Amino acid sequence: MDVLDVQILKLLPGDSEVLQKILNVFLRSSEELMVSMENGVEEHDLDQVALAAHTLKSSSAMVGAMDLSRLCKEIEAMIQKDELSGLEVMVQEARQSRLLVEGECQSRYLK
Repeated sequence: MDVLDVQILKLLPGDSEVLQKILNVFLRSSEELMVSMENGVEEHDLDQVALAAHTLKSSSAMVGAMDLSRLCKEIEAMIQKDELSGLEVMVQEARQSRLLVEGECQSRYLK
């Protein structure tokens, strides 16, 4: 699976300059959301984790970061089902996926 779904990126409005702005905003906000999720796990604040996961799930899908979106969906579902075993590992996986997305953005779109 590609880190970013190019077909979704092609659906975004505007030229390459607009795409760069969209991706820069996504990278900033996604980092803030990851920190919020990680802090929520540390502080046992499941509402904080769920809110950050929900928001990141949607924004990731909008820029084609489908693996990150899937992981956030799974985190959200774990919390909803009160199946918390492995939650910290899932958040770490989301962190790694976000880093891959950032690397892909930097190398292909934000030169």
